[in-house]
Amino acid sequence: MPHYFSERNIVVVTFQKQTDDIKDDGQLYTSILKPCVHFNFGMPGNETLPGHPYYSLGLASYGFYEMKDSELISRLKNIDSVHPYHKAATWKRYKHYILTFHENMFECIAIGYELKVPA
Repeated sequence: MPHYFSERNIVVVTFQKQTDDIKDDGQLYTSILKPCVHFNFGMPGNETLPGHPYYSLGLASYGFYEMKDSELISRLKNIDSVHPYHKAATWKRYKHYILTFHENMFECIAIGYELKVPA
């Protein structure tokens, strides 16, 4: 059930917390990632997650992760290096976030995020 919305360099992901607690009434959680320079939404889902390169690092379904020493950030930094105003130091601020769900995964390169939890 995750949904995402993007405008310019802000991405908002809304999702329901996955839990076995019967008292959980399906409250929506929202993560706001900004500024975001790259995102991807799609596979793998929970059945194919073991094929993901980060699975051996502990990546599991229904989680929120920050990947340290991200290869994706390094690739994006190399792409950006041809820009006339490229500054390598700028890329040190970016983080690689992964949110895993049942049928899909959301991946984002952003400086930070804000998680809005229902009261």
